[in-house]
Amino acid sequence: MSNKRMLYCLVVSVLTVICIIASVRVVNAEQQKSEPVGKVTVLIDTFRRRLIIMDDNAAFADFPIAIGKSESPSPIGNWKVVGKATNWGTGFGTRWMQLSVPWGTYGIHGTNKPWSIGAMASHGCFRMNNSDVEKIYPWVKSGTEVIVVGNPFGYMSGGLKRLNKGDKGSDVSHIQEILMRRGFYEGNPDGIYGYYTEKAVLEFQKYYGLAKTGQIGYKEYQLLGLL
Repeated sequence: MSNKRMLYCLVVSVLTVICIIASVRVVNAEQQKSEPVGKVTVLIDTFRRRLIIMDDNAAFADFPIAIGKSESPSPIGNWKVVGKATNWGTGFGTRWMQLSVPWGTYGIHGTNKPWSIGAMASHGCFRMNNSDVEKIYPWVKSGTEVIVVGNPFGYMSGGLKRLNKGDKGSDVSHIQEILMRRGFYEGNPDGIYGYYTEKAVLEFQKYYGLAKTGQIGYKEYQLLGLL
Protein backbone atom coordinates (compact mmCIF):
# COMPACT_ATOMS: atom_id res chain seq x y z
CA MET A 1 0.00 0.00 0.00
CA SER A 2 1.48 3.35 -1.05
CA ASN A 3 1.42 6.51 1.06
CA LYS A 4 -1.40 7.84 -1.12
CA ARG A 5 -3.33 4.60 -0.83
CA MET A 6 -2.87 4.45 2.97
CA LEU A 7 -3.94 8.09 3.27
CA TYR A 8 -6.95 7.40 1.05
CA CYS A 9 -8.03 4.50 3.28
CA LEU A 10 -7.64 6.65 6.38
CA VAL A 11 -9.69 9.46 4.80
CA VAL A 12 -12.44 7.02 3.80
CA SER A 13 -12.50 5.62 7.35
CA VAL A 14 -12.74 9.10 8.84
CA LEU A 15 -15.48 10.22 6.44
CA THR A 16 -17.43 7.03 7.20
CA VAL A 17 -17.22 7.69 10.92
CA ILE A 18 -18.19 11.36 10.45
CA CYS A 19 -21.30 10.28 8.55
CA ILE A 20 -22.16 7.81 11.30
CA ILE A 21 -21.75 10.47 13.99
CA ALA A 22 -23.89 12.91 12.03
CA SER A 23 -26.64 10.31 11.79
CA VAL A 24 -26.73 9.65 15.55
CA ARG A 25 -28.84 12.70 16.36
CA VAL A 26 -31.28 11.87 13.55
CA VAL A 27 -31.66 8.29 14.75
CA ASN A 28 -32.17 9.42 18.33
CA ALA A 29 -34.68 12.08 17.33
CA GLU A 30 -36.70 9.66 15.20
CA GLN A 31 -36.67 6.59 17.42
CA GLN A 32 -36.27 8.00 20.94
CA LYS A 33 -35.14 4.60 22.22
CA SER A 34 -33.82 4.49 25.76
CA GLU A 35 -31.42 1.65 24.94
CA PRO A 36 -30.26 -0.42 21.96
CA VAL A 37 -32.58 -3.27 21.03
CA GLY A 38 -30.43 -5.11 18.47
CA LYS A 39 -26.84 -6.26 18.23
CA VAL A 40 -24.52 -3.75 19.92
CA THR A 41 -21.15 -2.88 18.40
CA VAL A 42 -18.80 -0.22 19.75
CA LEU A 43 -17.07 2.00 17.19
CA ILE A 44 -14.24 4.22 18.46
CA ASP A 45 -12.94 7.06 16.29
CA THR A 46 -9.49 8.12 17.50
CA PHE A 47 -9.37 11.01 15.03
CA ARG A 48 -12.48 12.74 16.41
CA ARG A 49 -12.15 11.14 19.86
CA ARG A 50 -15.68 9.80 19.94
CA LEU A 51 -17.18 6.47 21.00
CA ILE A 52 -20.24 5.43 19.01
CA ILE A 53 -22.74 2.78 20.06
CA MET A 54 -24.07 0.90 17.02
CA ASP A 55 -27.46 -0.84 17.24
CA ASP A 56 -27.80 -3.44 14.45
CA ASN A 57 -25.31 -1.42 12.35
CA ALA A 58 -27.20 1.84 12.88
CA ALA A 59 -25.71 4.64 14.95
CA PHE A 60 -27.51 4.87 18.28
CA ALA A 61 -25.51 7.27 20.47
CA ASP A 62 -22.06 8.82 20.67
CA PHE A 63 -19.89 10.10 23.49
CA PRO A 64 -16.65 12.11 23.86
CA ILE A 65 -13.58 10.19 25.00
CA ALA A 66 -9.92 10.64 25.80
CA ILE A 67 -7.42 8.48 23.93
CA GLY A 68 -3.77 7.55 24.41
CA LYS A 69 -0.91 10.02 24.30
CA SER A 70 1.38 10.00 21.27
CA GLU A 71 3.98 8.06 23.28
CA SER A 72 1.36 5.56 24.51
CA PRO A 73 -1.14 5.28 21.64
CA SER A 74 -4.47 3.53 21.83
CA PRO A 75 -4.72 0.12 20.11
CA ILE A 76 -6.08 0.35 16.56
CA GLY A 77 -7.98 -2.70 15.30
CA ASN A 78 -10.92 -4.99 15.94
CA TRP A 79 -11.29 -6.25 19.51
CA LYS A 80 -13.83 -7.78 21.86
CA VAL A 81 -14.84 -6.99 25.42
CA VAL A 82 -13.32 -9.75 27.57
CA GLY A 83 -14.00 -8.48 31.08
CA LYS A 84 -16.15 -6.02 33.01
CA ALA A 85 -15.96 -4.56 36.50
CA THR A 86 -17.29 -1.76 38.67
CA ASN A 87 -14.85 0.47 40.57
CA TRP A 88 -11.98 -1.55 39.08
CA GLY A 89 -9.18 0.55 40.49
CA THR A 90 -7.92 4.00 41.34
CA GLY A 91 -8.15 6.36 38.37
CA PHE A 92 -10.45 4.15 36.30
CA GLY A 93 -13.71 5.74 37.36
CA THR A 94 -16.84 3.78 38.16
CA ARG A 95 -16.82 1.25 35.30
CA TRP A 96 -14.20 -0.83 33.43
CA MET A 97 -14.52 -2.89 30.21
CA GLN A 98 -11.35 -4.73 29.19
CA LEU A 99 -10.46 -5.29 25.52
CA SER A 100 -8.87 -8.36 23.93
CA VAL A 101 -5.65 -6.57 22.94
CA PRO A 102 -2.87 -9.19 23.06
CA TRP A 103 0.09 -6.91 23.77
CA GLY A 104 -1.19 -5.16 26.90
CA THR A 105 -4.09 -4.28 29.18
CA TYR A 106 -6.42 -1.76 27.54
CA GLY A 107 -10.00 -0.90 28.26
CA ILE A 108 -12.91 1.50 28.13
CA HIS A 109 -13.38 3.08 31.53
CA GLY A 110 -14.49 6.09 33.52
CA THR A 111 -12.11 8.64 34.98
CA ASN A 112 -11.40 10.83 37.96
CA LYS A 113 -10.00 13.41 35.51
CA PRO A 114 -13.05 14.57 33.54
CA TRP A 115 -11.11 17.56 32.18
CA SER A 116 -9.02 15.11 30.11
CA ILE A 117 -11.99 14.01 27.98
CA GLY A 118 -11.43 14.99 24.36
CA ALA A 119 -7.65 14.96 24.67
CA MET A 120 -4.77 12.59 24.04
CA ALA A 121 -4.24 11.94 27.71
CA SER A 122 -4.20 8.25 28.66
CA HIS A 123 -1.71 5.39 28.59
CA GLY A 124 -3.71 3.88 25.74
CA CYS A 125 -7.11 3.25 27.30
CA PHE A 126 -10.32 5.00 26.27
CA ARG A 127 -11.56 7.30 29.02
CA MET A 128 -15.19 8.36 29.34
CA ASN A 129 -17.08 10.57 31.70
CA ASN A 130 -18.36 8.39 34.53
CA SER A 131 -22.00 9.20 33.71
CA ASP A 132 -21.41 8.12 30.09
CA VAL A 133 -19.61 4.88 30.86
CA GLU A 134 -22.28 4.00 33.42
CA LYS A 135 -24.91 4.52 30.70
CA ILE A 136 -23.32 2.19 28.16
CA TYR A 137 -22.10 -0.40 30.67
CA PRO A 138 -25.36 -2.46 30.64
CA TRP A 139 -25.50 -2.33 26.82
CA VAL A 140 -21.94 -3.60 26.25
CA LYS A 141 -21.83 -7.28 27.16
CA SER A 142 -18.78 -9.52 27.36
CA GLY A 143 -17.98 -10.54 23.79
CA THR A 144 -19.19 -7.26 22.27
CA GLU A 145 -17.13 -6.25 19.22
CA VAL A 146 -15.13 -3.03 19.57
CA ILE A 147 -13.80 -1.48 16.34
CA VAL A 148 -11.10 1.16 16.83
CA VAL A 149 -10.51 3.35 13.78
CA GLY A 150 -7.24 5.24 13.45
CA ASN A 151 -3.68 5.24 12.18
CA PRO A 152 -1.65 2.27 13.48
CA PHE A 153 1.54 4.27 13.01
CA GLY A 154 0.94 6.93 15.63
CA TYR A 155 -1.94 9.27 14.73
CA MET A 156 0.00 10.43 11.60
CA SER A 157 2.09 12.78 13.73
CA GLY A 158 5.48 11.16 14.25
CA GLY A 159 6.03 9.28 11.01
CA LEU A 160 7.24 5.69 10.79
CA LYS A 161 9.65 4.63 13.51
CA ARG A 162 12.23 1.85 13.34
CA LEU A 163 10.75 -1.34 14.75
CA ASN A 164 12.86 -3.83 16.69
CA LYS A 165 12.44 -7.06 18.57
CA GLY A 166 10.64 -6.29 21.83
CA ASP A 167 8.40 -3.56 20.39
CA LYS A 168 4.64 -3.85 20.84
CA GLY A 169 1.68 -2.06 19.36
CA SER A 170 -0.73 -1.54 16.47
CA ASP A 171 2.18 -0.73 14.14
CA VAL A 172 3.78 -4.13 14.81
CA SER A 173 0.42 -5.85 14.28
CA HIS A 174 -0.02 -4.09 10.94
CA ILE A 175 3.48 -5.14 9.81
CA GLN A 176 2.73 -8.73 10.84
CA GLU A 177 -0.47 -8.70 8.77
CA ILE A 178 1.41 -7.53 5.67
CA LEU A 179 4.20 -10.07 6.17
CA MET A 180 1.58 -12.79 6.64
CA ARG A 181 -0.13 -11.84 3.36
CA ARG A 182 3.28 -11.94 1.65
CA GLY A 183 3.91 -15.45 3.02
CA PHE A 184 6.72 -14.59 5.44
CA TYR A 185 4.90 -14.57 8.80
CA GLU A 186 3.09 -17.56 10.25
CA GLY A 187 0.55 -17.31 13.03
CA ASN A 188 -1.89 -14.67 14.14
CA PRO A 189 -0.76 -11.03 14.26
CA ASP A 190 -0.47 -10.23 17.97
CA GLY A 191 1.31 -6.86 17.92
CA ILE A 192 4.35 -8.31 19.71
CA TYR A 193 7.71 -8.15 17.91
CA GLY A 194 9.05 -11.48 19.10
CA TYR A 195 11.05 -14.39 17.72
CA TYR A 196 8.65 -15.29 14.89
CA THR A 197 8.26 -11.70 13.75
CA GLU A 198 12.02 -11.23 13.69
CA LYS A 199 12.35 -14.53 11.78
CA ALA A 200 9.79 -13.32 9.22
CA VAL A 201 11.59 -9.99 8.82
CA LEU A 202 14.95 -11.77 8.32
CA GLU A 203 13.40 -13.95 5.61
CA PHE A 204 11.84 -10.87 4.02
CA GLN A 205 15.19 -9.09 4.04
CA LYS A 206 16.96 -12.12 2.56
CA TYR A 207 14.37 -12.40 -0.22
CA TYR A 208 14.81 -8.74 -1.20
CA GLY A 209 18.61 -8.66 -0.78
CA LEU A 210 18.58 -6.31 2.22
CA ALA A 211 20.95 -6.31 5.17
CA LYS A 212 19.73 -8.97 7.59
CA THR A 213 19.13 -6.81 10.68
CA GLY A 214 15.80 -8.26 11.78
CA GLN A 215 14.50 -4.69 12.07
CA ILE A 216 11.93 -2.69 10.13
CA GLY A 217 13.46 0.49 8.75
CA TYR A 218 13.08 2.79 5.77
CA LYS A 219 13.87 0.21 3.06
CA GLU A 220 11.62 -2.39 4.66
CA TYR A 221 8.74 0.10 4.87
CA GLN A 222 9.29 0.88 1.18
CA LEU A 223 9.17 -2.75 0.08
CA LEU A 224 6.14 -3.42 2.32
CA GLY A 225 4.33 -0.69 0.39
CA LEU A 226 4.08 1.75 3.28
CA LEU A 227 6.24 4.50 1.75
